[in-house]
Amino acid sequence: MIGRAGRDGLYAETLLLHTPNDFLRYDSEFYTRGMTPAAQRSVLASTRKLRDIAEDECGCRRKAILAFFGENKPPFGNRCGTCDNCVSNASRGADADVLYDATFEAAVACCALKAVGKRNAPMTHLLKDGLQSKAPSRFLLTAKALAPHGSYTESRLKELIPVLVRENIFASASVRSQYGSFESFSLTSAGERLVQCATAGIDKLRAAAGTVMITKPRFIKEAELVAAKKQRDLEAELVEIGVDPRSIPADQLGTAAGPELEAQLEWSRRLKHLRSEKGGANGVARAENLERLFARVMLWRSEMAIELMIPPASVLPEYLAKNIAYSLPTSAAALNELGVRVKGVEGLAAILREEVARLKPCAPAAPSAFSGAEPGAPIDCTGEDANNVWRRKRTLPWQTFQLPAGEFTSQEPWGPGVLGGPKAGVWEKYYGLYAQGQSIEAIATSGADFNKYKPVQKATVANHVMTALLRGRSVDIRGVVEAVGGAARVLPRKDEWEKMDEAAALLQFDVMAEDRLPQKEIAAKMLGYPSADAMPAFGAPNYELVTMMYDKIRWWAHLTRARVPHKWTQA
Repeated sequence: MIGRAGRDGLYAETLLLHTPNDFLRYDSEFYTRGMTPAAQRSVLASTRKLRDIAEDECGCRRKAILAFFGENKPPFGNRCGTCDNCVSNASRGADADVLYDATFEAAVACCALKAVGKRNAPMTHLLKDGLQSKAPSRFLLTAKALAPHGSYTESRLKELIPVLVRENIFASASVRSQYGSFESFSLTSAGERLVQCATAGIDKLRAAAGTVMITKPRFIKEAELVAAKKQRDLEAELVEIGVDPRSIPADQLGTAAGPELEAQLEWSRRLKHLRSEKGGANGVARAENLERLFARVMLWRSEMAIELMIPPASVLPEYLAKNIAYSLPTSAAALNELGVRVKGVEGLAAILREEVARLKPCAPAAPSAFSGAEPGAPIDCTGEDANNVWRRKRTLPWQTFQLPAGEFTSQEPWGPGVLGGPKAGVWEKYYGLYAQGQSIEAIATSGADFNKYKPVQKATVANHVMTALLRGRSVDIRGVVEAVGGAARVLPRKDEWEKMDEAAALLQFDVMAEDRLPQKEIAAKMLGYPSADAMPAFGAPNYELVTMMYDKIRWWAHLTRARVPHKWTQA
């Protein structure tokens, strides 16, 4: 029908929209019923040729159409100059004939098809049981490790497969069923060789580079243009915030991901947000406080660089300094784990502890905290059990929740992942790092690849780890409590615990049956406010007491749901 366009001699455009299934329909009995075998062959040949023309993103479309109708020597030669492929070819100039190495992307597709376990597999099986398998094969993981970033997504693979069919790496066939026709795929000998290379290991597959050289398809060219624009935008944003793009590793700029790039961008974007209208009434104050913390960390860095006579970046990279200023790891061990291993790191830890104490002061100890001892007097722990020694060393008030020593595992897992709701998510990934031995502080400050290396608050990591406890994982609860500010700040006293139970009853909230946690409403009931909206806002008197109570309510819920035995330090 496109022959109708331009018959009047005026400028015209034609647009063909298609999917693989559009062509397969004409192979079904609905369209071929009543045809002679010769007529069926003619229709199918015409449909296949139309598909070839539609999916060819390099050759001249006008020439291909004329050739189908027997005109093999058009007056314009090999290029008409007006179809989309010819226009694209002319715009690329010298790059038009440059081939693209699709070896590793083809290897991913071949390994995904091999993993399905069927000789002929439809696209849905290739994607679901192969590419997106929850238990991917070793050879598929090997292929993905070498494939370009973002090249093995579902949409990219759908675009690549027709190319692989034309390159004789995949073979395709139309299969009829009672519901119509669908396309199935199998590996050719060339495809099998790629799977064998991946099975032999990453070095063998790497040596196969250059095996699949193709004319660069449109979807790859478009992806490169998008990636190039994204990189230019990133570089412009870095320059705007005062960061030299050359200081960021090239691979991180190319993939728009990585710890150094993410840290710099997150820092500037966070400050920009806090200073905007969306940052809230106290956003500007919070932004200024972050900048003050960063300046103090950088001052320590400069002083240590002078003292040790080494470059400041060797003491502490700037991007890590920003993460530290946000997450506030307070122990020398955590800073060592993050890579700050210079002499004097204890001084940085002391600075951060001082800042935490200033920002989040602990509640004062009860009058009976030292069992009659004068404040500051030596504490005699002789004859006391380990739990009371633990309490006394932290100057905790009596009647504090007594945490179990060592790792604790809940005997009855709780939560949506157990009760039929969503299964494992981000909490499982954070717990995986924790179970490997990484500290709460290090995980929070360095971020993780699944979180695009964004630093988070220690309380965020602690909440995910405690969620893992609720799902039946083992956790050192005391260690987690120490990492987020200590027992004096986050653990409820017995009287506070009883008020939380009472507030939950008044609100008709069942902490064991409901996933939500109405912290504001419980805090308002406990502290005597008429409603949650009546409680102090940021910066107002008693605001710190409210935020501290939020932490204690959260831990009240964690400990209750995990069924940690309710024991209290002796009165």
